[in-house]
Amino acid sequence: TTKELGSGTGLGLSSVYELVKNANGQINVRSSLGKGTTIELLFPLVEGGNSDTAEDAGNRVTTLDESKELGDVHILVVEDDAQVMHVICDVLDQGGYSVSTATDGINALESLKTASPNLILADVIMPQMSGPQMIREMNTRGIYIPVVFLSGYTDDRLRAHGFDATNVLLIRKPFTASVLLNQVAKTLEMNQQGITKH
Repeated sequence: TTKELGSGTGLGLSSVYELVKNANGQINVRSSLGKGTTIELLFPLVEGGNSDTAEDAGNRVTTLDESKELGDVHILVVEDDAQVMHVICDVLDQGGYSVSTATDGINALESLKTASPNLILADVIMPQMSGPQMIREMNTRGIYIPVVFLSGYTDDRLRAHGFDATNVLLIRKPFTASVLLNQVAKTLEMNQQGITKH
């Protein structure tokens, strides 16, 4: 940040560095007093130009039960970022799933009064009520639905918010359509076999 101490927060350079490093990328920083700072992020080129579209991913993913229509599988997406939610819903819709949405944990809990999804995809850190807080409240009410968490934060940042990523299903943002659809299918299959952790 270029703001004065205590006057602003954001995605710090240490977090950016870790995210880029994990993607096998590189950061170049050029700074000149009084003129500003340029930060260049470089990422490896994917050979072959293989674009991972939702349609392609949907063709590759293995469903939990061939006898069950995917449209009968209801997924609740709990995400406060409208753009991310739109992308997730598009991928799931093209994958053949029935999708509903909530912008935070409180809205999600309200929707569970009238609907019972087969799976919940929940952002970890949200305003009003976080994903983990929502799950704890669901369990208090006797509601047990398999959940896959989503987050773009590093493990250190998540721990600072009281979230331990070691014993949960977590998809790291950004993710591809195939990663999302395959994790959804695996989680639904595990739940069908009775081995999903709630």
